[in-house]
Amino acid sequence: RPVRILALETSTRRATIVLADGERTVASRHHDDPLTHDEHLIPLIDEVVAEAGITKSSLDVIACGIGPGSFTGVRVALATTKGIALALDRPIVGIGSLRAMAAGIDEPRPELVVPVLDARKQELFVAVYDAAGAERLAPIHVPRASFAELVAPYLAQGAVVIGEVASELDLDPAVVRRGDRSDLPDASVIARLAFARARSSDFDSLHALEPIYVRPPDIHPQASQRIARP
Repeated sequence: RPVRILALETSTRRATIVLADGERTVASRHHDDPLTHDEHLIPLIDEVVAEAGITKSSLDVIACGIGPGSFTGVRVALATTKGIALALDRPIVGIGSLRAMAAGIDEPRPELVVPVLDARKQELFVAVYDAAGAERLAPIHVPRASFAELVAPYLAQGAVVIGEVASELDLDPAVVRRGDRSDLPDASVIARLAFARARSSDFDSLHALEPIYVRPPDIHPQASQRIARP
């Protein structure tokens, strides 16, 4: 039978949940309030499992997006994925959010793809992938003001820029391509990439898999205050 994959993606404002049989999406849900991804994720998972007419115990692989993106969002999906995989004793696959965007681009595929996500603070998350999905530039974060200089060599080679934030950048419209599964990372693409890895048993370590943060979190633990002695 096909490999049943549960895929989660909550690294941006849009959360998507997909249950797939191999490369075929059986059920999907989405949620667009990033402040409540953690509250809605489990109920939406239950909905897609129920719609597919299966039980969680019949899942074969649990996959999720691992960033970069919202620090909280990335942690929510990864923690949930690890919890389900641990409870069911199933393998886990983590897919980079920018890689998923590049793989979600509509045909015809260009030779180079530059996925871009809004990193806030006037910064962007950026990576570059070739037509085969190989990483030409690992995910980084750059100031918006530096983006054009960074991608100029890739644009000279025929690259296209994807992501909903791309339309806000000072780019020639001819190099920007928009699409439902490439504007933001999507769980349907994560499921497809996870299936490809599952066919060769290329799974991640449940305990070693970590988020791709790219930059340090904005919130740091407060230093312990010194207590004055009387």
